[in-house]
Amino acid sequence: MPDQTYQNTGGSQTANYQSSSTTTTFTYSSTGAPQSSTAANYASSGTSSSTVTTSGGSISSGIISTGGADQDTLTGGTGADTIVGNGGADSLVGGVGDDRVSGGQGADTLVGGVGSDTLSGGADADRLQGGAGRDQFQFWSATTGTAQAQLDRIVDWTGNDDFLRFGTGDESGPSLGAGTAVNYREFTAASYADALTQANAQIAGGVVDYVAVRVGADVFVFADSQNNNGQADTAVVLAGKTLNDIGSGNFV
Repeated sequence: MPDQTYQNTGGSQTANYQSSSTTTTFTYSSTGAPQSSTAANYASSGTSSSTVTTSGGSISSGIISTGGADQDTLTGGTGADTIVGNGGADSLVGGVGDDRVSGGQGADTLVGGVGSDTLSGGADADRLQGGAGRDQFQFWSATTGTAQAQLDRIVDWTGNDDFLRFGTGDESGPSLGAGTAVNYREFTAASYADALTQANAQIAGGVVDYVAVRVGADVFVFADSQNNNGQADTAVVLAGKTLNDIGSGNFV
């Protein structure tokens, strides 16, 4: 399918795009007064590699971009965008605004951009970058475990601005809740295996929900996401950080 361009010139309009066989680019833009409607761009449904970009800066309520089974590149514009990668190793960028970016299956790269963004990598080892603003990184027991090779990495964590949210099941499930001086602990360890052992022991005690452990140049954060006082269900890496960069107030 050849490259396609869609331009919204006013009113409530929806652009639907589907690619199933070839590498294509779809560009959505808006002109004129800010649009109150939401533009829905469907990137790919088959085994294709597709790109969706938005431009124009006059879409007030944001873009909904949904990827397909293979590798997608989805980029939001100005406004509160919702970007969903689904299958494949996707590249997802929220752009300017308070965006929600979800990776789904595959080793994805998520970038929030400027604004208070919400990022959820989903299954597999993802690279998460919140960008400027007070960002929230979400992790759910159904898609994020504790196998070291499958852990998501937050590469621009800022303890003063960013937050972690852990929960049961998927994004529709309950959150584990806020961190406190009682349910949060931190340690250092010589290896990831040692860190996981310490986290499991703390969580099994029935009081602790969150454990941060520094191993070398990184901090691993563990959570009792299923809230059953069993063991650590979920873990994430704060790349290049120390225990000074995280505390109980970073959990929501």
